[in-house]
Amino acid sequence: MVKNLNQNFDVFRQIKRNQARPRGANKKSVKCKVCGANESRFTNLVNSGDTICTKCGAVQSERRQEYQNNRLENGEVLYARVFVEEDQKIKLLVNTFFNVLFGDLRTEAAAGRYVAHIYKEMKKYRAQYVKKTNIQSAFKGLHMPTIVCCILYCTLLKENRGMSLSIIVSVMNVALSKSRTETTLVNLQTAYLYRTHKKYGFSAFFKLRQMKCFNNPLNPSELISFTCNTILRIQDKNIHKMTKTLGNELFKEYPDTTSPAVIATGVLFYVGNKLGSFDYKMFGLKKKELNDMKNKLENSQNPTIIEILAVL
Repeated sequence: MVKNLNQNFDVFRQIKRNQARPRGANKKSVKCKVCGANESRFTNLVNSGDTICTKCGAVQSERRQEYQNNRLENGEVLYARVFVEEDQKIKLLVNTFFNVLFGDLRTEAAAGRYVAHIYKEMKKYRAQYVKKTNIQSAFKGLHMPTIVCCILYCTLLKENRGMSLSIIVSVMNVALSKSRTETTLVNLQTAYLYRTHKKYGFSAFFKLRQMKCFNNPLNPSELISFTCNTILRIQDKNIHKMTKTLGNELFKEYPDTTSPAVIATGVLFYVGNKLGSFDYKMFGLKKKELNDMKNKLENSQNPTIIEILAVL
């Protein structure tokens, strides 16, 4: 009789468990986006909050976040997890960007963390002062890699590693082509609009933070050395110095409205192909623009430019 009672209690407990289970909980199983492992192999990292696959170590994608949204009713929990996912994507993207620059020789974990931090701060600023909406909708309709390019432009200048936006966009597109996520490439004109047009609020954000990219007039020479070291692989300090001088001198021959970054890019293209061979696409500008600057350099009557070209 005792045995029968225990069996009845077991059946009763099983019925209660089935009733407590959310409707449709078994409709869909989540698997690792990389190795295909079952959700039972997932775990949460305490320090970062990331959900990872213990079989291959991959951080899980937004697909998992959306699935959890079907099961969770607490909006705050959902938003916190989405931020973790976005934060992780930005760090990985920045790391891949620097891997392209340095030829997979090193990563820039600190840069990834800093860019992710600035991205969050920009999102808060845009939500409060530009869109006047909730933070989750602040960047709605904008392209995340393009925003990251704008942040990198200002961040690198702040660190005295200035690089023109066109080259940043070109490198970012190589990084995106290496990543596993499907996304559209960055468009230079769109990146320029994000960075400068007041409707996006980026320029106001950087001005408030006294960032060099907006609060100081730039010379082409400030956008030379880092590209020489990374993309052109030119380590000779004398060549760096001559290239900077070429940029500043050529800048004087253009109208005041000309971007110093465009001049720096043209000079880097010229020097790079004088000492090596580089595809114009890596510099992010149209071939005609680069060739026009090349011709202007070679036909210049500026004695300083003539002297430098003679020894390059």
